[in-house]
Formats: sequence, structure tokens, C-alpha cells
Amino acid sequence: MIVIDKLDEIEEEYTEKMKEHVEIIVEWLSKGLDLSRLDYIYFPNDFDKAILEFQIEQGISERGVTNNAMGTTFGKTIELEVNGELKDRIFLRKEILLQLLLGEGYAQKLSLNTLHHELCHVHDNNDLAKMFDFQAELDMESDTIYSVLNAHAMNIFSEYIVPKMAVTTKDPNTIIDTNFLADIISYTQKEVKKDIEKYQNGEINIYNFFGELQLKTSHLLKVFSTIIGELDGITKETELINEQLLDSFISNYQISDCWFSLKSALRELNKTYPNWTQVAEIEPLKKCILKTWNTYGVYPDVYGIKILEN
Repeated sequence: MIVIDKLDEIEEEYTEKMKEHVEIIVEWLSKGLDLSRLDYIYFPNDFDKAILEFQIEQGISERGVTNNAMGTTFGKTIELEVNGELKDRIFLRKEILLQLLLGEGYAQKLSLNTLHHELCHVHDNNDLAKMFDFQAELDMESDTIYSVLNAHAMNIFSEYIVPKMAVTTKDPNTIIDTNFLADIISYTQKEVKKDIEKYQNGEINIYNFFGELQLKTSHLLKVFSTIIGELDGITKETELINEQLLDSFISNYQISDCWFSLKSALRELNKTYPNWTQVAEIEPLKKCILKTWNTYGVYPDVYGIKILEN
């Protein structure tokens, strides 16, 4: 279940002991989770290279992981086919392994939560696979704006439900970081504005622009979804106090309507998950994504993409 590369910082003789310790941790974290889809947990020596090579090998259109001013991916769960059966492989940075076994305090707890988070993704993928009618309809969608919205909606909901499950291994005091929120809201606004200028100056075409818009706004909405999920996973008293403070803070920003719409959509969907039967059920979340794009002055539809100055 655990695969560890030869790590630059660690003598090879310790690898087997490290595996044993991680297996104990995984067994503890796995209580209540369905991990039947888990292929194995992989700690590569070079995380970014391993992810990229795997994506190319599997013919996955996504390339690489987030690693920029607003965040770094420390773990990723990727679906693959093994002997005709769909499985999930978890990739984790070696720093997670080292902090789990040798770290202490905040860094160790964050690493524990990262591992827990990825295990919860495997459980969530099991739940998704069991919604046969929903998945069949989702797979039938043609390559249009609707399929784009469906893909984003599913990714965003996943980053709500998984943190909600994994919050038990997170320090509640670290859920809300208003400085980080202010930075990512500002960063997204500036980056989208830059991309609009690039398009208007002829540096990129409309399709490249729309791809960049999706990447940046999706990251922002996933951050929002993670916070909402973690708030919904902690005690109601603590959630209420934190949420009131957060609502007040985000109300100062242009994106605030999207925040409130997102909260409402995610919580409504959570009431019926994992028993969705038709794609229409995720419509409120798709509307929220469209509203976010509109907030930045971008209006895509089946006929094309319009950019209006805000």
C-alpha cells in the first residue's frame, strides 16, 4: 500500500521502517472510510516530475500541479485503470512523509491532515462511482460550455466534501486565514485583469484566455469551498462564530456575492449527496461558477465568450 522512492535525505535502510509507521497512521485515519479503490500511496523523490510523467503516461489532459504565489500542491489523488478496474493512486510530497515521522507541532499536524485529506478523496470517489444514473448522464455531456461547467462543479464540490470529512485532523484555529484570503482574492483579480489585457493586445487568443480564467477562478472557488467544508465539519458553535466573522470580511470584496451563492449551493447539494440521480441537481453550483466569471467581466455561453469592462 505504501511506496517510497529512494529519498535524497534518507538512508535507504530506514525506508522499510518508515513504511511501517505510515501504514499504522493510514490504518488509524482509515476508520469509517471506504478505501477499496486505493491502489497505493506513493512518496516520490521528485513529486512534480512524478505527477507530470504519470499524467502523460495515462493520457490525462491536466498537466502538472499548482505551484505558484498562491499555493503549492502537497498531495494529489489520481484515478487510473488497474486490470480493468478503476483505482486511485495517492501522490504525496516527501516533505509530508518527513514531517509525519520526524516533525512536530503545526507542521506535523498539517502533514497528517494532508494525508487524511487524500484518503478522503478515495472515499469520495467511491461515493461518486456509486451514483450510476448521475455519472452516466455526466459522461454523455458533449464538449460545450455545459461540460466545462459540469467538470468545474464536480471539482469544487469535491473540495467541499473532502475537507469537511478531513477536518477532524486539522486545528480549527487554522481554518480561517484572512491575510491569505485577502491575498488570493487580490491575486485572482489582478491576474484575470492581466489576462484580459493580454487578450485585448493580441498576445493570447480567446481560448487561451478562457483557459487561464478557468484555472485562476477555479483555484479561488476551491479555496472558498475548502473553508466552507471545514466550517461545516466542526462544531456548530465554533462554525457560527467563525462564519459570521468570515462573512463580514468577504463582504468588503467584489466577489462577496459569489461567496454567499457558493455557500448556499454547496450546502443544498450536501443534503442529497451521495444520492444524486441527475446532472440538473448540480445546477446551483454551475450558476455560481458562471456568476464568478461574470464578476470578472467574462460572459461565456454556447455562442462564444464576451468580455465586458467592469
